[in-house]
This record gives sequence, C-alpha cells and structure tokens, in this order.
Amino acid sequence: MVVRPDGAGLIRRNFRKEVRVATASIRGAHVIGLPKRSRKYVEGRACAHPDCITVLSMYNRRETCFIHAGVKIPRLRGRKTA
Repeated sequence: MVVRPDGAGLIRRNFRKEVRVATASIRGAHVIGLPKRSRKYVEGRACAHPDCITVLSMYNRRETCFIHAGVKIPRLRGRKTA
C-alpha cells in the first residue's frame, strides 16, 4: 500500500492494477428499530363534565378535558415552594 504525499488517497497495488481508495470512511449508527407507538383511545369522545362539548383527542387518556381535569400537585423533592 502506498500513501500519496499530497494526501489525495491511498493506492493499493493488486495484480498489476492500481485501485484508488478514499481515505475518508463512512460511519453510522446501528438500526435498532422504531420507537414504541403512542397509545390511541376511542376517537370522538366528549368531556365527561356536564355542559362541556369539548371533543377529546384520541391520545388523551383522561375522561375530561384540560379545563375540567383535577389539579395535580407535583412532588417537589428538596425544592422550596413559593
């Protein structure tokens, strides 16, 4: 194998032929697979709160819309509350 002084690439000499090989290599990641699909619920559901006509998303797992959902207080580990 001979390295050209101008750095253009390598030349391999095989059976009286010169084959030019690029010095750059192509790298990539292994294909693992697709991510898990989002869970879907029944399409066209309405909010369970009376007098609310909001149609819920097929990806919303709750029975009520955001406005009528109960307040959930997150667990604050070591943080001071206001």
